[in-house]
Amino acid sequence: MRGATPLFAALAVALAGAAEGADEHGFFLTLGGGAAVGSVGWTSSATWTEYSETARVDAAYEAGSGPALEAGLGYRLSRRVGLALSFGWARRDTNAQVEASLPHPLYLDRPRSVQGQAAGLSYREYASHFDLLLVPIAGRLEVALFGGPCVLRVDADQVVRVEFDEEYPYDEASFRAAVTQRSRSDAALGWSAGASVGYALTARFGVAAQARYTRAKPELPAQGGTPGPVGAGGTQVTALVRLRF
Repeated sequence: MRGATPLFAALAVALAGAAEGADEHGFFLTLGGGAAVGSVGWTSSATWTEYSETARVDAAYEAGSGPALEAGLGYRLSRRVGLALSFGWARRDTNAQVEASLPHPLYLDRPRSVQGQAAGLSYREYASHFDLLLVPIAGRLEVALFGGPCVLRVDADQVVRVEFDEEYPYDEASFRAAVTQRSRSDAALGWSAGASVGYALTARFGVAAQARYTRAKPELPAQGGTPGPVGAGGTQVTALVRLRF
């Protein structure tokens, strides 16, 4: 064991020196997963024909927390400054409060109102982040700040009509279910910013914890209604692995 002690000491010195050298300029890859926390919301409206008149449904959505992934490629211009391109994905479980105005089957211009809830709707975010990276603390332990523009797109289920029950004399109706349709927004320009704390295990491999806040307002198209802007993004917390080369 005595003979092994100098070997372990030399290995520790070599790893420490390699980790210090990991701060130099060059490319790096990041990959990680975590959670999109908090919630985002939006509203939509849609119309359809019922009993030869126009029926309308309005829905208010709340998308809660869910899993998130992020992958990125960056280049360290110097010990303290870098650039990065990252791609993010998040899924949030969504509910909607629904209110519909339904024509009367026997009389014109005598709408009936029903309310209900749609649960378990799908919501996905896809984001591309273009970040300037600043590293105030560099070394084996690294603290980084980043931010810049982003492009974000949303896919989500939206309520397009309701199914309902009614009985003679049909003056009232009751909510049975919401009928949904998948909508896809155009890409919207926004911004994101955040911070990470990392630790270099070797010259080329390290781990990090990251928090990113994103804000963009893509618009989801509505069936026979006005497109609704979504306050998309919010906070994502991820654990990352980092590979330098």
